[in-house]
Amino acid sequence: MYDADLVRRLCERITLETDPEKVQELVAVLQAAVKGDDQEIRLRRDFLSGKYAGNLGPSSVSNP
Repeated sequence: MYDADLVRRLCERITLETDPEKVQELVAVLQAAVKGDDQEIRLRRDFLSGKYAGNLGPSSVSNP
């Protein structure tokens, strides 16, 4: 999971930053952190659904 403290600090820095280029850089870092977390969650979900597929009912697993 993503580091909540990192996300909090990035958001704070974004709101305080006055240089538009620096804001864009910080937003890109924030997006990368969240996207990386999203990919990790999907990998874990896929692994667990494959490992326990026989134990789960058809409505227990949903794909986005």
